[in-house]
Amino acid sequence: MSNPQAVAEFRFLSFKDGGSPSSEGWASVTAELAAATGVVGVYFGPVAEPTAPGSHVLAVHWAGYDQASAFDSDLARVAWRALFAGLVDTPRRAYAVLGEKTANVLSAPTTELFTAFGVEDGFLENVRVFSANVDAAALEGYHGSAVGEVVEAIAQDHGGEPGEAVMLVIGWDSVDKHLEEKAKPGNRMFYSLPSFR
Repeated sequence: MSNPQAVAEFRFLSFKDGGSPSSEGWASVTAELAAATGVVGVYFGPVAEPTAPGSHVLAVHWAGYDQASAFDSDLARVAWRALFAGLVDTPRRAYAVLGEKTANVLSAPTTELFTAFGVEDGFLENVRVFSANVDAAALEGYHGSAVGEVVEAIAQDHGGEPGEAVMLVIGWDSVDKHLEEKAKPGNRMFYSLPSFR
C-alpha cells in the first residue's frame, strides 16, 4: 500500500530480562532508527500509569508510511531487528496519520494517547471537533492535540480481531499538569492509557 502522508508509529513494549532503556544495545537501536531515511523524530519513554508497570512507548515520526514500510523490509536491517527483538518483548504497534501537529504533540514532555477501537462512521470527525474545542480552551500546560485514523487495522487485545481505529494524541507539560486540568470543574477532557514520558 503506497501512502506518502506523514505518519506516527507507536510501539508499546516492555524490556526482557537483562534489557533496559539505559543499555548500550537500546542506545544503538534508537540511534540507528533516528538516522533512517524518512525519520523526522524518535521519542521514547516509560508509561506513566501505575496500571502498566515496566511498559514503555517508542514513537517514531515518519515523513511517510512508505519509508516506515521500507525500513521494516530492508534486508540491511536484519541485525537491527535481531537486536531489537533480543531486548524487548514482541511489541504491539500502530501507525496513524496525525497531520501537521504530529511533531508538537510527540515532542511534548508528556504525551497522552487515546485509542478508540471499532469506530463507526462519523467518529473521527467528532474527535476532531473535540480536539479543536480543547485547542480553543487554551489549557495551562497543554501543547496541542492531533487526531487521525490508523493506517493498518489493529486489534484492541493480543490475538483479537484487527479493525479500524482512531487515535488522539495530546501533549502536556507533565502528568501532574494533565491531572490538574482534568480535575478542574467544567473542563471537557477525556483520558486513556497509555501516556509516556
